[in-house]
Amino acid sequence: MTGQTTIYRPDDSELLTVAHATDSYRRWQVMGEHAITLNFSLPQVQNDIHQGFLDIPVGAYVEFKGQRYTLYNPSDFTKNGNRNYAYTLKLYAYQELLNDRIFINEPDMRQVFPRTARPGEFLEAIVRNMNHFDTGDWAGTQWSVGEYVSTDIPQLVQFNGVSCFGRCGWWPKRSKPNGR
Repeated sequence: MTGQTTIYRPDDSELLTVAHATDSYRRWQVMGEHAITLNFSLPQVQNDIHQGFLDIPVGAYVEFKGQRYTLYNPSDFTKNGNRNYAYTLKLYAYQELLNDRIFINEPDMRQVFPRTARPGEFLEAIVRNMNHFDTGDWAGTQWSVGEYVSTDIPQLVQFNGVSCFGRCGWWPKRSKPNGR
């Protein structure tokens, strides 16, 4: 990543535009981290609006290559003298929310339970869990099932307080190629 990046507040208003350091980067892994690490320094005054330490709120975000990356944890900063702060922001794609939600059984709200289902049924359950956490409604529409490889072979899976993300990639590890 090179150049400048605009950081937006959670309410979509512009917070500031920063020239990020050359050690800023985006990490994208299949079934893994999808995040941007943004390193930059701010002098005491920038654009005649900033003086001293700038608190970047949780929920702030940047847009990069058509994807929104959001700050879910407070930023790290280092004070480099009286008039200069170095910041490290770790911003994540929306998929990170799957790591923060514990998969629960709908009927009784248990976190520890066995379940037998096919891949599509598990994905539908993950989507219902995510919609429930985000909107309070099991039938919400914020999350939806996309494309997936289907099989008619049901599998028994034991849930022990695992995150929704923790159950996204289990199927290929547990089934044989072509269902044999």
